[in-house]
Amino acid sequence: MLNFLSTRRGSLHGPVEKADAIKIMAFRKIPIDSMQYVLEIIQIFVGITRLDAKTITLFLVDLTRVLNIEPGPELRIKIDNIFELYRDAPVSDEEFIEAFSNTKHFAVSGQIGPDEYLSLLISGLKTGRSPVEMNDSILDHIAENNPSENRR
Repeated sequence: MLNFLSTRRGSLHGPVEKADAIKIMAFRKIPIDSMQYVLEIIQIFVGITRLDAKTITLFLVDLTRVLNIEPGPELRIKIDNIFELYRDAPVSDEEFIEAFSNTKHFAVSGQIGPDEYLSLLISGLKTGRSPVEMNDSILDHIAENNPSENRR
């Protein structure tokens, strides 16, 4: 997706949006030398999705943290691979971001690993679950695979 559409450059629309993106990255502890890579992807995503820069920035920063992706020169390829996985799901980019935001706490808390989390998220969306339903779906999966922890 990013490779194909990267020639259709979006825009952060101006210095205010770019400054807001940098501020978010700074608060989320993205190294200064990595910010340029994230800014490039933000610019592309704003153009592709037509979502606001703040939403895209928060999503990308959280995605790198949740999936343990280093925000460096290879970031664009890794993000592109993730979006290729969900491309067949009957959800919009906005719905994918919403589902991710609703469920990322499972991976952040260590209840499931990043790869398993991403697999569950994408497979659930591909089967037609809504972004809201994904939270219960992943929770059910965790309960089924860790029955002793649920008896407490």
